Amino acid sequence: MAKITLKLDTPVEGVLNYATGKHYPSKFEGREGSFMYGLGSGDAIFIEEQFCQKPDTMFRERRIGVGIPFSICLRKSPSGEKYYEVLNLQGVQSISQGSAPASDLEQKLQASIDQQQQTKAQRENPSKSTPATQSNNTAEPSTVATSVQQQSHLSALDTIRHSTLSQLLSGCMIAVIDSIKTGKAYAESHGMTLNLTESSTQDLVTSALIHVQRMAELECRYGITTQSPVSRAAAGGSSR
Repeated sequence: MAKITLKLDTPVEGVLNYATGKHYPSKFEGREGSFMYGLGSGDAIFIEEQFCQKPDTMFRERRIGVGIPFSICLRKSPSGEKYYEVLNLQGVQSISQGSAPASDLEQKLQASIDQQQQTKAQRENPSKSTPATQSNNTAEPSTVATSVQQQSHLSALDTIRHSTLSQLLSGCMIAVIDSIKTGKAYAESHGMTLNLTESSTQDLVTSALIHVQRMAELECRYGITTQSPVSRAAAGGSSR
């Protein structure tokens, strides 16, 4: 059995063998102990007591039990305090084997991506577009937008239920990229420059994924329905 060390901002995925962790007191005086949880992979994760006093409750509140896929990551708040971020991945991961037909949401996301690439290609090579081609291309955005608007009612819970993990991640990426593009344009109009690193962009994608998960939990628990940033991305808008 290998011990998996939870590093800062490095998510670990797995399934629990037991819903209750085993507590190990610290060998050093004055320090708190840790809780061990065995995973289906045969490895084990250790949750530090100083960052979470009741990890059993933490998993239970997120409806994570034996055999339920989840991810856990050690995070650091702006104030410097460390904590564990836990996500229930049930319903997010694909349960099918092999390739499955693309869902309506995936088709709309792909249509949006194709349209953006086509528009970019036309801007770079305007001379290669014939009038007939240009006419067809100008008609496509309206068709795509109309079709996507029919999916814009998808709530966060609907999005998670009907999307694979790859679809959900791609939707969050589109939402973040659209938001960054809009933000840069707004900043430039006010004489400012907005520069984001790849690491910052990845953090925004993670935050968007967490947002979808939490909105889905709110909808499931309290019936609060919110439109997910993934479906807004499919409609070509930002995640604001």
